[in-house]
Amino acid sequence: EAASLLHRVQPFGWHGEVHIDAESLDQVERLRLPSGVLLVIDHMARIDASLGLNQPLFTRLLRLLEREQIWIKLSGADRVAADQDSLQAALPFMKALIKQVPDRCVWGLDWPHVNLAVKRDDHELVALIEEAAPENHVQRKIMVENPDRLYGFQGLMSKV
Repeated sequence: EAASLLHRVQPFGWHGEVHIDAESLDQVERLRLPSGVLLVIDHMARIDASLGLNQPLFTRLLRLLEREQIWIKLSGADRVAADQDSLQAALPFMKALIKQVPDRCVWGLDWPHVNLAVKRDDHELVALIEEAAPENHVQRKIMVENPDRLYGFQGLMSKV
């Protein structure tokens, strides 16, 4: 069980990370996180962009992010926009997540992009962060400061 595992890693100062579909967010809602243990939801919970920003599952994700121990990884835009012609379909979701928790977003590329019918160009995926967070200080939070805090780099990334 996830809760048991999170209790076992608590003494090490580790965090948990879940790669789930949005339909499984109810399991995260029920999860009792041990004190001090953070949980990262990977791939933006694989939200389906074709269902729009007002879909109940995205609302559930935003509500989950009200919990201080929950973080979000802005990766898998190609999964979020899988049924769309363009990666731009993932952009409104990325922007909404950044707006909700700019101090608890981290970015990831999700290379090598397995289990996808359409392979997107890595340059296109990287460029999305500049569109999702056009302000340099927000990009720095997502790409440097937040990962520094989450992964315990103790300021190593701050020198970047």
